[in-house]
Amino acid sequence: MAKNGKILEKLASWIQQCLHDKAKIVANDFLIDKDTKKKRQIDITITLNDGPTKFIAIVEARDRSRPVGVPYIEQVYAKMHSVNANMAIVISSKGFYKTAKTKANLLGIKLFSLEDALRVNWSATFNRLDDIEIHEIISDYVTIYMLEKDSNTIIEFDKKSSLELEKDQSFKIFLDKNMKPFKSLPDIYREVLNKSLFGVIKNTSPKRYNLIMNYISSTPVYFVDILGNVRQLDRLCLSGKFWIKKEQVPVNLKKYIDCESGKTVAEIIDADIGGKSLEIMCTNPDDINTERKIHIGVFNTKPPQN
Repeated sequence: MAKNGKILEKLASWIQQCLHDKAKIVANDFLIDKDTKKKRQIDITITLNDGPTKFIAIVEARDRSRPVGVPYIEQVYAKMHSVNANMAIVISSKGFYKTAKTKANLLGIKLFSLEDALRVNWSATFNRLDDIEIHEIISDYVTIYMLEKDSNTIIEFDKKSSLELEKDQSFKIFLDKNMKPFKSLPDIYREVLNKSLFGVIKNTSPKRYNLIMNYISSTPVYFVDILGNVRQLDRLCLSGKFWIKKEQVPVNLKKYIDCESGKTVAEIIDADIGGKSLEIMCTNPDDINTERKIHIGVFNTKPPQN
């Protein structure tokens, strides 16, 4: 949207009224791009911090002479992943082309006209779920290479470590700052999988990739190269087949109602996800003037293996 401050301010104020008071609403905000480390402008950010739970949504408003098309929806989707947001919402003063609506539905982006955005119950937008789509990255025949930071030349491990890896992939080949065994190759792979590959892998059937990326961690990781030199892990390549597995998981909604007032005092949404139970509880879900708390828990449903 041509940055109409009054409209954004009005919209941010309305969203704040709809969401409980722990939600932080900021118009014309900036978030850090995880790849470039530069600030990205966001029309409105919605941040919820409640204990261990952190949720970030970005709202992008568009005020042009014609409806929003597919390219802009794709831009917002890419921005959402680049700034590590959990949800993206697009608001248009002129509506949306049919193809844009189809694309947004496939990408999980919510669309509103400006008029609807100023009257919709934003609490319901977040808390009324019919199902959850689970995305899981599947891989096959993956090889991990350590790379020189500047030239992308492959760095080989020292012979002792290589022999240990041939016996056991879980061998802790990586060292901490005190040169103590710290992490294994599978540990590094899981970290990269969770941090870097969602948003990059989009195909739902196997496709070969050579994925080169920087390794970013709050704790430095080291290894010994073939010449016996201690090297810090800065850059790596994943070579193999990757694809996304998508699964729609139905959720169950339970309401707890006060017998005297008839008011809903809590809602619990739960879903069974691969042997684990995801449970989300929202207190006072229908009252915008009362503090509402959201609790998220994950519980094992399979008995432990002997």
